[in-house]
This record gives sequence, C-alpha cells and structure tokens, in this order.
Amino acid sequence: MRITNIEINKNWLFHQANTENFKEIITSGKIKPPIQIKPFSEIDIETANGPFYISLAKKTDTLYDSSYNYFIRDQYAFIIDNISTIKTHHMESNNLFSNTQLLRMFLPIRFSNWKDEYQTRKPISINKVLGIKIPSKRGNYYIGRNQYIDFFLYVMKDTNTYFPFVDIEKKIQIDPSNIKEYIRTR
Repeated sequence: MRITNIEINKNWLFHQANTENFKEIITSGKIKPPIQIKPFSEIDIETANGPFYISLAKKTDTLYDSSYNYFIRDQYAFIIDNISTIKTHHMESNNLFSNTQLLRMFLPIRFSNWKDEYQTRKPISINKVLGIKIPSKRGNYYIGRNQYIDFFLYVMKDTNTYFPFVDIEKKIQIDPSNIKEYIRTR
C-alpha cells in the first residue's frame, strides 16, 4: 500500500467535496461561486458566502465557532493551497446583520458566524487542489461516507484526473489505488 507521511500546512483551506459538486468541479476545472453554477432562484442566500463567494475553512484546534469542525472535519473536502482569500469578520448569529441576508450579500465586508471562514469571489482552479481530505473516523457517521470513494474514483478515472487522499489526523497521504483498503483497515 502506498502511503506517505506529509506535513500538514496550517495555511491550507478546505472546501466540501461531495457527490453533488465533485464531478462539476473536476469537469469544469474550477470550484465556482454558486451564481456561476445555478440560477439565482436556486441559490441558498441564507449562507454567509451568498451567491457570489466561495466559502472556505481553515483547520483549527478550536472547537467553538469553527466551520472546519462543524462542516469539514467529518466530510470529504478539497485541500486548497496558495490562493488569495478574504478573511471574514466574525459575527454572532444573533447580530443585526445575521437576519438581513440580502444586505450581507452585497456588503463589501464579508461576515460569517464562523471564526475560521475565508471567502473568495474568484473561481479556484483545480490546479490549486492538493488532494482530498478524508473524513475523520468518528463512529457511524464515517461509515456512510465510504460510498463517496467509489464515486470519486470513478470520476477521477473518467476524467483522467488524479488527487491523492489525505488523512489529516494521521498526517499521511494515500494513493487513490489504495484508499479503499486504507479506509477499511484504519
């Protein structure tokens, strides 16, 4: 099994990877803001990034107000490096602006309920993707996420695209040809 140790970079950013967005991202070659993917009427404007920005997270050891810990830790995610982002201003969920999403959507200052959220308006090239973070191993939740592996492997093969899988917790990189065995035995 090909597994290599890696250094986890504190500046890496993470964007969710799932069966809904993975193929679109790989075939288009970009992670795009929602407005470039679907009609405005289908976009959830209740999110901090709204229709024009891509929401990203940084891995942090803090559990409180962390989008990484809330959204990314137990999911697959693209690991992204070396892009320009906007650090959001933290805002409590009961803040005046938290209930006025349309206003927040057009303000030049970016707000978020999460302390570790970053955003970018520009699409992110898949050339900036270093790999795919696998979910943390926590109980039954993790077991249901293994179904994504087959889909990711199929899309990578179909598009002749290669991304290593990364276990952030153990600080190792796993070749796609070995990921199923690694997940089964870890």
